[in-house]
Amino acid sequence: MVEEWIPLPDQEKVAVEYRELLGFEEAGRDEIFIGKVGKAYSVAQLLSGIEKPEDRRRKDQDIVREIFREPAAAKKKRFPLIWKIVAGIGGLIAILSGLATIMDSQAIKKVLTWFTGLFK
Repeated sequence: MVEEWIPLPDQEKVAVEYRELLGFEEAGRDEIFIGKVGKAYSVAQLLSGIEKPEDRRRKDQDIVREIFREPAAAKKKRFPLIWKIVAGIGGLIAILSGLATIMDSQAIKKVLTWFTGLFK
């Protein structure tokens, strides 16, 4: 994995990882405190020297579109843990649905309704 670093404007020997700044931006954090220099910096200002916010959003949207267009086998390879979790959830929903049908249990139907509601 390639790491990209952004130098601090007033500290040429200190840099912040680009992905770290994106994480702060996504979390709605306005500033990042750099302990080495004992100072906070504007996340937007540091990122603005690299690319505009709309360009970053567009790049993120392109990545999401690319992932959705990938065939299932490629997604399975690229995101094995997420794929297993999704498959497990699908299996659990199928089991709960089957139990609710067989047993006609209101409790199971309530659990199934609650569980599937988590993913809407």
